[in-house]
Amino acid sequence: MTDATNAAGQTLGTATLTDTLPDGWEFVDIVSGSKYLIFEGTGQSNGTVLATDTTPDTVAGLDTSFNGRTATFTFSSLDQPYVILVKARPISNTAAGYFDSNETTTVRNNVTLNTENWTAGVSSYQDVTITSQILGKTTVQPTAGELRWTVDYKPYDLAQLGEKLEDQLPVGIDLRTDSNGALLLDGNITANEMTLNADGSYTVGSPVTLELGTNVSYDKGTFCLILIYYHNCLSRCSCSRNRPQHDGKLHVKSQKN
Repeated sequence: MTDATNAAGQTLGTATLTDTLPDGWEFVDIVSGSKYLIFEGTGQSNGTVLATDTTPDTVAGLDTSFNGRTATFTFSSLDQPYVILVKARPISNTAAGYFDSNETTTVRNNVTLNTENWTAGVSSYQDVTITSQILGKTTVQPTAGELRWTVDYKPYDLAQLGEKLEDQLPVGIDLRTDSNGALLLDGNITANEMTLNADGSYTVGSPVTLELGTNVSYDKGTFCLILIYYHNCLSRCSCSRNRPQHDGKLHVKSQKN
């Protein structure tokens, strides 16, 4: 490619590949001591390139530069296809912004290829979608007159501002209480810690001991169930209640002293 000529008869010259990450992202080592791996490749009929083997190559005349969110690969001679692998991640503040509420965020990674005498070059991009579901609530009706719902709190191992979960029940729905109006926990409300897995899924773990007045309370007058939790503790809570009508409102709030 670098020895090819343009319409003016000029050789295209040194080729530069530039990979630009989204704002708030950074390149990290893909293997210890290196931020990239490069492999000789074979062009495919669909326009993609496959690495010829799994052993990284050393390319003569290749200069690389990593500066912030920009990686530059400069080839003095680019006469065959290559596969380049890099690794990137959002910085801490950016990651915290992605996972501070229930939301979906899409960011774009851009790449360009040009040469000394082909400055227009070509460009492409890859969109990355980050889905955050910190707080979720599902409901089933196991029997007539009974509603069982599950609340999942998943802070993604990031510090969150909230300190308690509040489930505001609508009028016409009540939790099971004894004759004195005290919340019945046994058989009705359970809580478990959860473990975040590398693929973003989670595994239900050890049960959490619930104690009225300590980490769980219920205001029968306002139909508000409150559970106190630790900032970074993933948790699942399952409850049963009577006279199902429709779901109430669920909030994460800071604890008031």
